[in-house]
Amino acid sequence: MTFYDNVDWVGFLVENIIRKCVSLTATECSGCKDDMKSDILHLHHQLSLLDKVQIHFEKARGEVLGSLQTLYKNFESKLPHSPDIKKDMIIYCTVGRSFLLTCSPQAIYYGRYVNVMNQSVIAESFKAQQPNKNRKKGT
Repeated sequence: MTFYDNVDWVGFLVENIIRKCVSLTATECSGCKDDMKSDILHLHHQLSLLDKVQIHFEKARGEVLGSLQTLYKNFESKLPHSPDIKKDMIIYCTVGRSFLLTCSPQAIYYGRYVNVMNQSVIAESFKAQQPNKNRKKGT
């Protein structure tokens, strides 16, 4: 095993898929579209996380596969590197692509790729991607 088989990198990709599945479920919720007030009428409240991943896995995986290089750039500072940064990007993206092409919704859910050891570095990366809400316009 090399440092390219990095659990933080794989966990980051898994977290991207999970977040996309959750977001897609909320976006497609008929209760939200019909402005229903009761939570019981909202599919995104009724489904478990596993259900959400199973329903939207293919679409979410496709979006993550299509943005691997951007995701790598967002997570690059958290990864170990060799002296050849360009080679690192190619290898990390190849490892990520191979993982994504061979995983399943069940593997994503039960695999514990996001765990207590790496969840903070993954969450930190997502937080860094969000625009600063406290920043004043024009600065």
